Amino acid sequence: MINGNARNDGVFFGSDNYSVHFSMEKDLSYKVHVLKNISKKVKTIGVFKSFLYKIPFIRGVVVQFEQNKAYSIMFLAIFILDIINIFGKEESFENNDTLFYGILIILVPMILYSLIYLFKKVLFKLKNTLQFHGAEHKVINAYKKHRNLNFEDVKNASRISRWCGTELSVFFIIFFAAFSLFLKYDSIKFLISFSFAYEIFNLKNGEKLPILSILFKFGYYCQEKLFTKEPTDEQLKASIDAFKMLLEAERKDKIA
Repeated sequence: MINGNARNDGVFFGSDNYSVHFSMEKDLSYKVHVLKNISKKVKTIGVFKSFLYKIPFIRGVVVQFEQNKAYSIMFLAIFILDIINIFGKEESFENNDTLFYGILIILVPMILYSLIYLFKKVLFKLKNTLQFHGAEHKVINAYKKHRNLNFEDVKNASRISRWCGTELSVFFIIFFAAFSLFLKYDSIKFLISFSFAYEIFNLKNGEKLPILSILFKFGYYCQEKLFTKEPTDEQLKASIDAFKMLLEAERKDKIA
């Protein structure tokens, strides 16, 4: 299984056995790092967690909490705000400055961490990130379609990916807006919205179903217009080189 991830200085590609990351400098030179994945050898999944992974509408939240630290902290901050909202209506809470400031001391650093993470990983050098994101999609799409990495084929490939995480984010926002019409607390809306978004995102051939196809097309539109940009030739060539190194590492691993 091949996957990818864009960063502000390059692209990450991953397979079952290897990870490749190239980082580009200001002078357009770049470095490529190839690492053998060892997580499968040293990581075990508990029986309970494995069970949760199989439960629809639960597994998506479990996976996200495990893989995304910023998501977990942001949810916890929202949950605390809901608690404040619930108990804040009580006169005893309103007059308890110690409790109020105690919660504030916990809450503010959590929100600041999430915002700093967002600016550092997503918004800093946003144009570069979007271009590398486009390059990542083009390389993977060209390889899946042509089974080669000819530069012209890659350059003409689509920037839209069925399995892009931004598609999941778009679904989440839509569901959150919908559930906001009749659910009160943001933490509950947060969990339910992501649960629904995750199940639809991972639904086999979901993009071909009559009603859901509209949702997917809107996600594709957002990918093209908001979340990716056309990469430069240099960014594309570097992405191709990195992907070739991933394929070569996998090939040698099979021969060995």
